[in-house]
Amino acid sequence: MKRAVVLFSLCCLAMVVCVRGVAAQTETNPDTDRLVARELIRIALIDLRQQAEPGASDYELASAMLGVARGLTPNDAELIRRQIESERAAGNERAVMLLTLDLVRLDPGDSVAQLRLLSWNASQKQTVGDRLAVYDLYLGPKGEEAIKDPAVRSRLALDAALLHREEGNEAEFIRLLSLATSLDSSNKEAASLALAFYQERRDDPVAILELAINLLMSDPIDPNLHFGVAAELAKNGAFDQAQRFHDNARRLIASDGVTYDEGIETESIILRWHTSGPGPVVSEFERQLLVQREAARLRVEQLLKTGQTTEGVKGPDEIRLPISSERLRVLAALAVGDEVVVERSLKDLAASVIPELEGLVARTKTPAAQESPELMNQLVNRAAAISSELVVARLVTGRETQAVVDELPKLRTLFQSASKTQLEVIDALLVLRQGRVEEAIELFRPLSEVSTLGSVGFGLSLELAGRNEEAEEAYKKTALFSPISPMGVFARSKFEKLAGQSLVYSANTKAMRRVADDVPRWMDTLTTDPNRFMSLTASLEATVIDPYVEPVVMLNVRNTSPIALAVGSDRPINSRLMVSPSMDVESFPVDWALTPEVVDLQNRIRLVPGESLSMRVWPDPGFSGWLADLKSGHRVRNRWNLIQGFVIGRQSLYRAGPMCLSVETPQLTRRPDPRVRASIEDLIRELEIYEEQRLIQTLLSVRSVLVDPDRPGGHPAAKDIARVASTIAGRYPTLSRTTKLAVIAIVPHAVLCPGMEQLDERLLTETDSTLLTAAIFTRVRNAESPVLARAEASDDAQLAAAARILRARLEAEGATGFAMTKSPGSHRPKAPEHPDSVELE
Repeated sequence: MKRAVVLFSLCCLAMVVCVRGVAAQTETNPDTDRLVARELIRIALIDLRQQAEPGASDYELASAMLGVARGLTPNDAELIRRQIESERAAGNERAVMLLTLDLVRLDPGDSVAQLRLLSWNASQKQTVGDRLAVYDLYLGPKGEEAIKDPAVRSRLALDAALLHREEGNEAEFIRLLSLATSLDSSNKEAASLALAFYQERRDDPVAILELAINLLMSDPIDPNLHFGVAAELAKNGAFDQAQRFHDNARRLIASDGVTYDEGIETESIILRWHTSGPGPVVSEFERQLLVQREAARLRVEQLLKTGQTTEGVKGPDEIRLPISSERLRVLAALAVGDEVVVERSLKDLAASVIPELEGLVARTKTPAAQESPELMNQLVNRAAAISSELVVARLVTGRETQAVVDELPKLRTLFQSASKTQLEVIDALLVLRQGRVEEAIELFRPLSEVSTLGSVGFGLSLELAGRNEEAEEAYKKTALFSPISPMGVFARSKFEKLAGQSLVYSANTKAMRRVADDVPRWMDTLTTDPNRFMSLTASLEATVIDPYVEPVVMLNVRNTSPIALAVGSDRPINSRLMVSPSMDVESFPVDWALTPEVVDLQNRIRLVPGESLSMRVWPDPGFSGWLADLKSGHRVRNRWNLIQGFVIGRQSLYRAGPMCLSVETPQLTRRPDPRVRASIEDLIRELEIYEEQRLIQTLLSVRSVLVDPDRPGGHPAAKDIARVASTIAGRYPTLSRTTKLAVIAIVPHAVLCPGMEQLDERLLTETDSTLLTAAIFTRVRNAESPVLARAEASDDAQLAAAARILRARLEAEGATGFAMTKSPGSHRPKAPEHPDSVELE
């Protein structure tokens, strides 16, 4: 308690908490209050999800209804979180903070809400000096006593550091940034800023690598961070460790469904060349082609044997490497002096480039390309790129020079529009291959300063002139400048062949390799399977429940890694989960009618090793749960699949996101409500005489009787529906406010159940502003309804705002909302129609 008092005194919030809702009533039962609040939440969610593109006003309306529900259950932290989401979407930042203040009081362990509140409080100060004074309080001894979570203090320290940087106080910026990174290793923003700051001011590759690894530790499943570490290692010649982190990144990208990326695959092959030499690269390409071509041959042979067409099926001669890989195959074969592979590779490259080039040229002549400069530019650039691959391969290898001479005039305009420098290098290579070596050297000398290909051409020219030492320097310059490029790795091989020694990339290579080698191997295993760093479990609080009882899924996510991991929608432990339902009513599946829900577990900023985050999840707050209640006359069975970081997969089905998990709950059985089978006479009598808590339960049964066309015993007659409406309308004025809310939220309106018009009219005569807010939300379907004008004129700001929003919505074409919701109909499949069947009289 003392800690909470200190925390709130730190906030110094000069505000009055004023959340609308029904005042707590001592005469009601907490379970009943929760039941009615649940119905109000459900109505708000169903209404919101009927809007094709919900806007700020729709969220404001939903928040108003959630506020009414909060009046019944003011200590429901999850309800407050729902209302915060609505207010944030509505753009009401002050309301968000008022609700956050309540949330922190109810759940002091919610570090996300605590950080939001503390940051907002500092931001309200008028001057930078005042804001820094607040941060000094947060980060001082009193703040440390009150704010126990280092993750919160880490982010507050980062905010303070950024303010000091704006003020030009670099010393305080550095101190607070260091504090932020030391308090929480999972603070990705702080680690990223530390790396960027150091890179701008120091040229210390080892220290930069250490900071890059610290950044990687803050989010070990971000492939870009693995690529970043690999790049730092590669720049300094630690290619074996660079390949390790590059492979990690490739695995992470593959988990996102990216199985091939031209640039990434090229880098991977280059790193293997660096670590194993060009020979194994050539062998790998040859083995890959042999296997794929043999498989193609067998496939064609099998089709021919069985008399099937081979149209559209690639034969062995049509199996080739991607153009980017073919370039590496040519260069690697040239580096090892394998003339046979060089010839085969050039032939395959031409077979790939020429048809694609012809197709691109044809597309440039289409009306679509002629009318779109952007498309034309894309086509020209692609054509220039692939043409350059073939021309350069021929000229670098010194083969098929005459073919280049014959084709270059046609391609000159293409190259000129794409890259003037590239054309100059190609012209210089052509001069070299025509035997004018000294002239080529002079042409390449300036080009070697602006182009890696020009620098390699310079080396080739010097080598042919017998000036090997100068050639070595040219190759060395290229290899050091661009180590992860085809020409860079080719230049390395040329240098080492001429010099007879390994190329030294950096004096820091050994030190950087040691730093990388100290990164534990479990870091690599984290990239292979999300089960390596977290667990996700889901169980049911009860597997059999009575009708109208809220189902509860006990959800738990645990950090099983050796380091602290951040929690959030874009963090290693993804906090967003889709709750995908399945439901059987009787023995009939009704999945076609169900809608998924989304829950967010982010009430913690991070989880330390072994720490877990548990939550009681209401899995069906929207339409799915409403449907189960409407079908309460039958036995209903449910399961829920919880999908972490959900993304759309094949056939528009949702699947777990990259490095995320999914889990299915056991089956839940809802017992049928026996009162749904009762006679209308009995139910009307109960509506007349029952005391209020039993009356609310009866209203739930009556709703199912009135709305479910499959009700055991048949659907009630129109006169009986009118009697139900009349009975409830007659008793309504004598009810307590909570029970009146139950009537508004539970009893179907006239669209759901034609015949309920009398009750709708009675509810819309309400004078209590809170009750009228709920009534117009659930009953008004016409923008010209007099009750809207009355509500808009109210002194109650929330009622007036709700009425204005409803009017604007109803004036729009094709308006939707809970008040227009129709019965979901039968859950039973239609009887099959036989063409020979006849109707019997």
